Amino acid sequence: MRHLVLTAVLLAALPLAALHADTGSGLVLSSPSAAGQQDTAGHEQFARELEAGLNAGETALFNRSFDQERFLARVLNGLPESRELEQVRDGMRQGLSQVGEAVLQRMSDDYAFKYLRARERNGNVALLYRVDLGDEGLNYMELETLEQGDELRIVDWYDHASAQTYSDAVRQALLVALPLDRGALERVFGINKADDKTVSQFLELARLQRERRFDEWLAGYEKLTPKVRDSRIMVLLRVFNANSSGDEQAYREALAAAAQQFGDRPEMALLLVDHYLYNGEWARAHEALDNLNRYTGGDAAIDGMRANIYLLAEDDAQALTWAQRAIDGDADYEEPYWTRLQANVNQGRFEAAVTDLEVLEQRFAYEFDVEQLASLDGYQAFGRSAAFREWARGQ
Repeated sequence: MRHLVLTAVLLAALPLAALHADTGSGLVLSSPSAAGQQDTAGHEQFARELEAGLNAGETALFNRSFDQERFLARVLNGLPESRELEQVRDGMRQGLSQVGEAVLQRMSDDYAFKYLRARERNGNVALLYRVDLGDEGLNYMELETLEQGDELRIVDWYDHASAQTYSDAVRQALLVALPLDRGALERVFGINKADDKTVSQFLELARLQRERRFDEWLAGYEKLTPKVRDSRIMVLLRVFNANSSGDEQAYREALAAAAQQFGDRPEMALLLVDHYLYNGEWARAHEALDNLNRYTGGDAAIDGMRANIYLLAEDDAQALTWAQRAIDGDADYEEPYWTRLQANVNQGRFEAAVTDLEVLEQRFAYEFDVEQLASLDGYQAFGRSAAFREWARGQ
């Protein structure tokens, strides 16, 4: 029989709706080249195979490679041994047997994993992935791996959106649902134990999150006691679920609460960059991307985000520069092509804008409604141009 509480705990703590840990395990990574001292050929092959499998919706390799015992040792480290703890350990083994399915369950319909590089974490090789969630945004995920004979094992992973490891997230969620350590609960929520009502609310929110019923989750969040609602754990979950709900006002309010909670902590850069954009704080947004570059080792998608900041700030020349840099870094990443198109239209570079349309058609299989495109706000002059009319004749 599956342990329902533990299943909810594991699902509630997954990346992209992750929890923040107060265990002092901040982001401490070496340079991207640090792993180069090891023979990483096997890691590279494993990383590519895992990427292909996850993008195809296949989880067998992930599940087979996940080291449950080492992961559980991290989650339960320091908790007093007891009969209840042993039951928890057994229940979590059941839930973790299909952890790959749970990871994909939290993804948007148009997700895509992109392996970037190997580097060092805790003396092990970490595999860094970009996780593109389409309209729901972007994340970075680092799988910490360990060689065991001829096999590679996944020990844990670090989620950049929430700036913590999955083991820390599960540990904090576990302490809410199953109060094994009263001191930890005191630190997280300022309460001595999770009463029946708190546990019931937590499990209900976990169910709503698992079923992607984000509006209902947000409504349930408001019913929590102030100490629980304003905890770091729930503040983060509110941001991720508000973003996934598509309710822009709810997302902005959640970001504002997170900004008040986390301030200018550099490791929260990916979480807070949207808050700075909504407020027109361009310098702080660029600073956040500087921090994200430092933590990830750089990526074309980060360059693409910087291009968008310049576009929003009406600096089309810089937007073009950074969009092109993003495209040069990863020609298969779609977002910067749209930024380049908009900046070219804004600057009256209509022949270049037509080239952008052609790339979007050929590389990404877009089909455009000519009349609708020409009538868009800011596109009317482009629609009247000779370059556009010539392109339109071929549609």
